[in-house]
Amino acid sequence: MMLTWKLRSLLHGLLSFFQGLLYNTQPVIVLLLVRHLNLDRRWGCLPVALMTGLAAISEGIVGSSGRIHVRPPLILPVLAIMLTCIGIALSFPINDVVTSYAIACAVYGLGVGLSRGFTSDTRDEADSYRKHVNGQLSSVLGGFVGCPLLLVLEDLVTLRGAMLILAGVGLHAIAVVIVQFRDKRSPVSPCSPPMAPAEAPKPQEHTPGDMNTLGDSRSVRSNKAIELRQIIDSSQRSAAPPAPVLLPLKIAGKLPYSAQRKNQSQQFGYRQRVNSAAERDLSLKNHLATLKPSRRRLNTEPSNVNFSLNIVNQIISQQPDRSVSVDVLPDSSVLQTTLHRRSVSQESISILTPIELPVPFAEAVIRTLTTPAFVLLLLTAVSNCHIWMISSTMLDAFVDIQLIVEDSTFIRAVCLFLVMALANVTGICFCNFLLRTFDIPEKTIVLLTNFIGGSCLLMTPFLHNLVAVVFWAVVLGFVQGTLEFVQPNLVSLYLGPRMRQCGIGVLRIFVGLYLIVALPLYAHSYRDARESYDVLYQIFGLLQTGITFLWLFLEPFFDKPQTGGPVLLDHEVC
Repeated sequence: MMLTWKLRSLLHGLLSFFQGLLYNTQPVIVLLLVRHLNLDRRWGCLPVALMTGLAAISEGIVGSSGRIHVRPPLILPVLAIMLTCIGIALSFPINDVVTSYAIACAVYGLGVGLSRGFTSDTRDEADSYRKHVNGQLSSVLGGFVGCPLLLVLEDLVTLRGAMLILAGVGLHAIAVVIVQFRDKRSPVSPCSPPMAPAEAPKPQEHTPGDMNTLGDSRSVRSNKAIELRQIIDSSQRSAAPPAPVLLPLKIAGKLPYSAQRKNQSQQFGYRQRVNSAAERDLSLKNHLATLKPSRRRLNTEPSNVNFSLNIVNQIISQQPDRSVSVDVLPDSSVLQTTLHRRSVSQESISILTPIELPVPFAEAVIRTLTTPAFVLLLLTAVSNCHIWMISSTMLDAFVDIQLIVEDSTFIRAVCLFLVMALANVTGICFCNFLLRTFDIPEKTIVLLTNFIGGSCLLMTPFLHNLVAVVFWAVVLGFVQGTLEFVQPNLVSLYLGPRMRQCGIGVLRIFVGLYLIVALPLYAHSYRDARESYDVLYQIFGLLQTGITFLWLFLEPFFDKPQTGGPVLLDHEVC
């Protein structure tokens, strides 16, 4: 069964929704542990810190270990989802309150992180971007639904029972995972090699008959043939993928155009046929053309950003009645050969490239840690982590200034949490709209959002009425959603598409370790010792503003992998 990209995105959104039912209710859990169970802030924040920290660490380890090149067996994500419910169930026999909640949240977070890591799929870059958008939105909406349910169930069956019920509802994600694994797309990563390096043939020219012979022998030696990348599912779903054909590629020369046209359908690339109305669909293909000095000779590199092919967009905009045929390639930074031909009826861009070998895990980690831009990315991730800490403790903070009445229902707390969740969703959608529509650099988004968030946090001591608190929560939720959404794009932009998964995984490991230690320590040191969160929030605001200046003055000195180039003008290709 071959799933369409819409169904795959919907299934990933449902999976994130079930995982976020309990995972994104941390502010309410902290509020109930501190106000209802009268725990010290250090112990009240420890379960939430363990949940989020272990989820980030486990997801980072699975994601950065190169698991995406080999699809895991179905039993692994199923066991990870079951672990989320088993951990909370095992905490019931424990009498100590702190220990029981710490074990429940720690095992739940571990299960969430493992299930996310095992179900993440980055074989198709455009499909991965859509899943990222749907996953972020669905996870926040899961917390939007889970927060009122948690408070209602807490009055009926205690907090531990409410957490167990929400975790049990999350077991429906098993059905989603089973349907996802029915998708029979190739489990091989787009950047994985078609054969071992020792068996890779040297670039040479062959006749069309030799190509078929080589392709047949190649398919015999390979255990699993690489299926053709599907661009338009509705048009290619019923077509059987042809046998892989080994294309001759001359690094110092160019391949005859007839050979390219004869062997377009093979594992090195795929052909996409679009018309003038498909410009929006092209923006999902995550590739960008770069101009080289020759007019009819182009070098292209796939881009990590989520914009359309600028050359194709220009052809469509200048000639709306002309059809366009494009060959799109997997991620690769090696030499790529492009022939640009123009006729009366259509524009044709034919691209060939050798497949680049995936980076080994140890080498990828070393390259990630030794990249100068990684320090700035890590500081940005820690700054985003501070906003999460604020969102986890803000309900407890506003009870202190009596803007949220300390009663058995916490109606205002629920409303404030829901408002912040809606602002978070708005931030995700707005950031996605800016990146997809206006081609705004990620650096500009990070600069503005960090400056707005830092300024908002610096004004925390002056919040004395409910309207100001709601506005403060809206701005902070918007900033949180924007920064969390743009973080993977920053990693891909400054570390390169091939290092994206490893970079994100390493960042999550560092942030998870920092969360486990920092949140209980900060809450105890500032709230219990100083009787207020205001100083802590202002310190976070200063750090947030400092990140803005780091991006402003240090970012120009960092080298970025070459991923794109200037827009190709019409007179330069004629």
